[in-house]
Amino acid sequence: MSAKKDRNVVLIGCGNLAWHLAVRLTKLKFTLSVYNHRANKDLLRFKTLNCRTHVGLGELDQDADIYFICVSDSAIAKVSRSIKPQNKNAFVIHTAGARAIDELKNAAGIKAVIYPLQSFSKTDALNWQLIPLLIESEDKNADKKLFTLAKSISPIVKNVPSRDRMYYHLSAVFINNFVNALHLASEDLLNENVKNADSTLLDELSMHTLEKVFAKGARLSQTGPARRKDKVTMNAHRKLIAKKTSLLKVYNSLSNLIEEQSGKDEL
Repeated sequence: MSAKKDRNVVLIGCGNLAWHLAVRLTKLKFTLSVYNHRANKDLLRFKTLNCRTHVGLGELDQDADIYFICVSDSAIAKVSRSIKPQNKNAFVIHTAGARAIDELKNAAGIKAVIYPLQSFSKTDALNWQLIPLLIESEDKNADKKLFTLAKSISPIVKNVPSRDRMYYHLSAVFINNFVNALHLASEDLLNENVKNADSTLLDELSMHTLEKVFAKGARLSQTGPARRKDKVTMNAHRKLIAKKTSLLKVYNSLSNLIEEQSGKDEL
C-alpha cells in the first residue's frame, strides 16, 4: 500500500475482531473511523486509539478507501447495503470465515474477504505475524492490491475461495471451540467430583498433546482407551458420567470417532 494513498479506513462493528484489527491498523498508520449500531463501552474504547467513532450508519463516510465489515455473520448483507463508496476502487471487505463473498452483493466498490484464521478475545495479546489471513476478491484485477493490503497486516496470506474457506472455518471450530468446551467439561468434572480438585495437574498433558500433534501429526499421536479398544476402562468411564447425559453422548461419539479413525490406520 502506498504511504499516501488508500489509508482511510471505515471499520463497521466494535467486537473482539474489530478491536484487534483496529489496533493493528492504527499501528500501521491507517486513519480509522469506527461505526456501530449503538453506543456502548466497546465503541468508546476505540477512542483510546484515536479513532473517530460514530453511532449508526445513517451518515456513513462514503469517501473512504477501505471498508471492513466486522459484524455478526447474519448482519453482513444488511450492512453492505449502506456502503456506496464514491471511489469505485474502494475495497468493501467482510471478515467472516463462514460466509461467502456473495454476502456483499448489495455493496458498491470492490468486494473482498479477509478472514483472520484466529480466535479473538479483547484481552488477548495477539501476534499478527503468526495469524494466517485467507483472502478472496471478486475482481481479479484487484487481487494484487488486496494481497498487498493483507500482507501489510500479516505475512501469512493465502488466496482461498468461499467454499474452501468454509472448510477452514469448520476445522477451526473443531480444534478451537470444541476443544475449549472439552477443557471446560474436564474442569467441571473434576470440581464436581473431586475434593480440592486441581485441574492444573492436566496442564502438562494438554501441552504435551499439542506438541505431539505439531511434531508428528494428529493421526500418529492418538492414544487412549478407545484407540486400544479397552472396553473395560471405557465402560468404567461411562458409569462415572451416566447421569450426565450430554457428556456421556460426547464421550460415546468421540470414542466411536477414535475407533473409526484407528480402523482407517489399520487398513
